[in-house]
Amino acid sequence: FKFLSSFSLTHFERSGSDEIRKTQEEIARDVNSAREVVARMLREFADKGHVEIRRGLIKLHNMDGLRKIL
Repeated sequence: FKFLSSFSLTHFERSGSDEIRKTQEEIARDVNSAREVVARMLREFADKGHVEIRRGLIKLHNMDGLRKIL
């Protein structure tokens, strides 16, 4: 969970955007993981209210929650 949380926060800090416009497959490649693992973690993040998942887009909602995962 930490690597995906770190990826999300790093994206936010570098871009200033709360939207990650990538597919789960692209994110998986970026973090060197399987798409299925990324999808499972994103679903858990969404269940906790940290993110919203859309096609080709991850909307970050709770930065503090993502930081606590680290």
